[in-house]
Order: sequence, then C-alpha cells, then structure tokens
Amino acid sequence: MTHAELTRAIDRHFAATISVNEETEMRRHLPACAACTERYQRHLLLARFDRHAPGAARRVARGLGLPAPRGKWVWPARGLIAATTLVALVLFARPRAAVAPGPEAFAPRGASPAPNALWIYRLAASGPPRLVEGHIAPDDELAFAYANPEGRRTLAVFGVDEHRHVFWYAPGWPVGAPAPAAMPAIPGVGPHEIEEAVRQAYDGRRLDVYAVFSDAPLSVEALDHAAAAPGGLSALRAAGASVVVRSLQVRP
Repeated sequence: MTHAELTRAIDRHFAATISVNEETEMRRHLPACAACTERYQRHLLLARFDRHAPGAARRVARGLGLPAPRGKWVWPARGLIAATTLVALVLFARPRAAVAPGPEAFAPRGASPAPNALWIYRLAASGPPRLVEGHIAPDDELAFAYANPEGRRTLAVFGVDEHRHVFWYAPGWPVGAPAPAAMPAIPGVGPHEIEEAVRQAYDGRRLDVYAVFSDAPLSVEALDHAAAAPGGLSALRAAGASVVVRSLQVRP
C-alpha cells in the first residue's frame, strides 16, 4: 500500500469500514511512520469526544474480520480492546514535540524535552469534533487535551477576551461557587484529555486561551484577577510557571 492509501486506511479504521488486509498493513506501518502515528493519535482523541463515533470494540472487530459486537460488553471484543490498547501504548510511548502554538512533530531520540502544550477541540452542535485551527463559533463547546513533559504539578485553563472577561474551563468555576484549586496535572507528553467539555457565552471577537502549568499551589481566584488585569499574567512566567497561549477568533 502507498502512504496515501495507508493514511486513508487510518480514517477507515476509525469509521469502522476498514478491510482485514488494510488493517494488517496499517498496523505494520504505524511504528515506522511518525506522520501516520500522529494521525492515528488524533483520531483517538476525537473518538473520545464524538458521541456518534464507532466504539473501540466495533473498530477492532471490523479490522479483524469478526462480527460486530452486540450490546455494551462482549467478552471476546473486550479482550481485543485490551490488546489494541497495549499496541497503542507501544506506538505512542515516544517523545514528541508540542503542537501549541506551532505544528506537531516527533522529537528525535535524545533530544531536549518538548515544551508543554495545549490542544483545543470544537464540539459543534452538528458534525464531529474538530481540532481548533484558529477560530471557534460563539456556541461551540470546547474540549481540551494537554502535554506536560516538563512534569508540572498543577494546571489551570481559562480564556480572556479583548474586554478582559475571563472564561474558566479547567477547573470549572460556576458563578457564585467558591474558587476551586487548580487541577492536578498528569506528567508526560500525553496527550492527556480533560474530561469535561465547556460552553461559554462569549461576547467578544478575540479569545486568548491560557494553560498555566505550575509546581507551586495556584490560587484560581488570584489567576482570575491576574487574567483580568492587562499584563497581569506576565508575573506568572517570572515566577517560574509554564504558560501556553492559544489566540483564537470568535466568529459564526
């Protein structure tokens, strides 16, 4: 199979339309190809957020030429899922460079650790989840994943618009509730998914999304005040925090 055919085979695997021969060739190819491994990994992330995507049991059964599983749990398929998860761990347990704000790439062995990173996904009212490429719609639900190769202990994710309005994503902070603590950050290149998706009422046209990683205990309330003040977040970097920023446009 050509590289283009193998790329399409990855897409067909996650659509549960792949043939057994294509599945076999794809699995042989993935460990040797960084680009295809990255594509497969992106599909894995999207599948977690897409309620209508074929489940892992159905995808694996299709790739092995077995009948589609019925019901929520099927013991043979469950074993296949475990085997496939092991394959995925082997494939993805390698260092790679961050995507935010630049493009993704795998780091060579022995290279310096990649910086921390943030991925943002749009969960639109219709259609599958999509990786944010620079803009969101006002009614999009947003979901997040991150990389933490620096091994920082805590993480806070929030957005700030041109009016200095602050929108909290992780940890969630409902209006009127006490300020929560920053969430624990999982170390490693990940990607580590943040389980909750969040919809906010944006009234601006620009949104800067911040992921603040720190080893020191972070006060979410203090972060909120700093984010609302011009230049207030610059002190975080001076204090040793790792800050990833994604600048987005908000448009229909």
